[in-house]
Amino acid sequence: QVVHAAAIYSQVHGKKLDVPSNFVVPEPPKISCDDGQSQKMYNAQLTASHDAWPWPEQLWGLALGQRLKDVRLKGAYLSGSSAANRRRQLDALGFVWKPKRGRRKTVHVEES
Repeated sequence: QVVHAAAIYSQVHGKKLDVPSNFVVPEPPKISCDDGQSQKMYNAQLTASHDAWPWPEQLWGLALGQRLKDVRLKGAYLSGSSAANRRRQLDALGFVWKPKRGRRKTVHVEES
């Protein structure tokens, strides 16, 4: 599931897998079903059209940011005989192994 979600995130974000640690795979937006169409039917149509909503239902709610943070900090997913292949797979998705930390610095220029 994590690799599937990571691949989608990478594709949506231009082959860059720099996922914020608080990112959770979202559900499609809710709609008002005034015309008799159910939310479930709407979701099915939305996820069937790959241009409209990239996240399949089985991934909704997945804490992808936290899972990938665990890969970086704890080596989760990178153990065993297939660790090298898994690392290459993440590299191919544009995985950012050392993300920038903290707040972005703002440069203040004093006028003279």
